[in-house]
Amino acid sequence: MLLHAARCKRRQFREDCHALALKCRAPVEIAGGRSGARVSAVGPVGAELIKDAIKNTQEVDGYSMYTRLYWAINQREDLEFDLFQDSLASWADMKRGFEDIIRNYPHSALDINTFAAVACIAGDKETFQSLRFRIGKTITPEAWPSNYSIDVCEHKFGAQPL
Repeated sequence: MLLHAARCKRRQFREDCHALALKCRAPVEIAGGRSGARVSAVGPVGAELIKDAIKNTQEVDGYSMYTRLYWAINQREDLEFDLFQDSLASWADMKRGFEDIIRNYPHSALDINTFAAVACIAGDKETFQSLRFRIGKTITPEAWPSNYSIDVCEHKFGAQPL
């Protein structure tokens, strides 16, 4: 019964997210950053939406909704966009969400490759190398942004023997 209620709540939340996304079209927020002004693809409305995502889905999905929402934002941006410099995304929270996703879908090559790509973007060498070993030869190209290809990340952190 509890699981059914959580799934219904999650479905309603996703419908609310979709309606809000259509209405708001990713508001922009300017905030102080390392080089003066920082542009965020997630303004106050979006940040609150993501907080609600965690609150409303955490019981079943952990932090995976947080990760999925910020990754969706990243995919909509230009190559110059840096997820962790140009948005309010936190690598610690993204990593926690990816761990929840992988726990629920341990055989998803796409999710494991995406986790590795985001670890590379975040500069997390240890996580990237661990995931790269797990990926082996099962590389999913669509998980890797062209400016952070698996080759770029291997060069960045040094290739590890498989």
